[in-house]
Amino acid sequence: MQLSWITAPLIGGLIGLITNSLAIKMLFCPHRAVYIGKFHIPFTPGLIPKEKERIASAIGEVISKYLLDDATIKKAICDPKIKEKIAAHIHNLIGRMKQVTISLEVFLDQKGLSDSLNVMEAKVRGSVGDYVTNAVTDSDFIDELIESALLSIQNEMNPLVAKIAKNPLASAKPQIIANTKEILRERGPQMIGHYIDQKYMEICDYKICDLAAFAEKHENEAINYLWEKYVYFIEKKSAALLKNLDLQRIVEERINGYDVAQLEKIILSISKKELNALVWLGGLLGMLMGFVNLLF
Repeated sequence: MQLSWITAPLIGGLIGLITNSLAIKMLFCPHRAVYIGKFHIPFTPGLIPKEKERIASAIGEVISKYLLDDATIKKAICDPKIKEKIAAHIHNLIGRMKQVTISLEVFLDQKGLSDSLNVMEAKVRGSVGDYVTNAVTDSDFIDELIESALLSIQNEMNPLVAKIAKNPLASAKPQIIANTKEILRERGPQMIGHYIDQKYMEICDYKICDLAAFAEKHENEAINYLWEKYVYFIEKKSAALLKNLDLQRIVEERINGYDVAQLEKIILSISKKELNALVWLGGLLGMLMGFVNLLF
C-alpha cells in the first residue's frame, strides 16, 4: 500500500479542520481593524464586529416582527395557565386570610397602611360624591322624577281639584325641578360622602376571616371577572403598549451595548456544538477530497 493513501486523506482532513476553524475564528477575530502604517489589512475586523450594527438591527426586526409580534405576546400573556396561577394565588391568599381573626382596621394599622388608605378613602369620597351629583343633575333623571311625582299627586287628588291644579302644577314644575337640582348640588356630595364614610367604617370593623369567608363564596366569580377584564385590557391595549415599548429598538440597543468579546461569548454558548460540528465536517470533507485526488 502506498503511503500517499494514508497521508493524502490525513493532510486533506487536517487542512479542512484548520480552514473551517480559522473561518469560524474570523467571524469574530480580530475585534478591531488592523493597520500596517496606513494599509488596512483585509478581513479585519472580523465579520461580526464589522457588521455588528446591521446584525443587531436585523435581529431586532426579526424578534419584533416574527418572534414577539402582537399576536404572539397576546397569546402568551393570555394563556389559560396564567389564569390557573392567578386562581391558585387568590385561593391561597383567601386560605391565609381565614386564619386571621383581627379586624381589617387593626390589620391595616399593623401593616402601616391605615393613613394611606384613609387618604385614599377621602379622595374617593369626594370624587364619587361630585361625580354622582353631577351625573344626576346633568341628566333628565330629576325632570322625569318630578314629572312622575306630580302626576302621582294629581292622580291622588279629587278629580275636580286635580283639574283645577293641573295648570298651576305644570307652571310650577320647572321651578320645582330647578330647586331640586340646586338642593342636590349643595347637599348631594355631603350626603354621598357621609354614606361612603359609614360603609368604610363598617368594612374596617369586619374581621379578616369574615371577609375571607365572603370572598370564598364568590371566589370563582371574582376570578372570572378579573380574568375577563385582564384579557379585555390586553386585547385593547397591547398593540399600543408594544408600539410604545419598541422591542426592535430595545434589542438593537442591547446587542450594540455588548462589546465584541461578550457577543462572541454569547454566540458561542448558544451554537458551540453546531460550530464544532462544522469544524469536524470540514475535516471529513478534507479527507474525502484527499481520497478523490488519489483517484485522478
